[in-house]
Amino acid sequence: MVQLLKHPASLLLLGILAAVFYVSLDKTAARRTKSAEIISELESEVSVLQDEVYTLEKTAETAKTDFAKEKIIRNELLLQKEGEYVVMIQDLPVADNEPESVAAAQTPWEAWRKVLWE
Repeated sequence: MVQLLKHPASLLLLGILAAVFYVSLDKTAARRTKSAEIISELESEVSVLQDEVYTLEKTAETAKTDFAKEKIIRNELLLQKEGEYVVMIQDLPVADNEPESVAAAQTPWEAWRKVLWE
């Protein structure tokens, strides 16, 4: 048995087997490293998507409230409750003879007075 281990062919065979095992272990380690990188990228993507889902769920919950429904009914559909009036105010163009600084200097109360009573 000792002579078999000292024979050059058996030493060459053992060397080749050791090289094959070393290359195999090296490739496995490289795959493990690459897999760890991919897993960390996917985990970060999952956390971003979880944040997005959480935000969308909060938005959906908010949209289901009575306040949000009434806001849509009043602002977008222009509906009103019984006994209410809808007042739509368009942006008033600035007159040519009136300088812009005077129109911009109006307070909201003055603008309303002008719209409603003049």
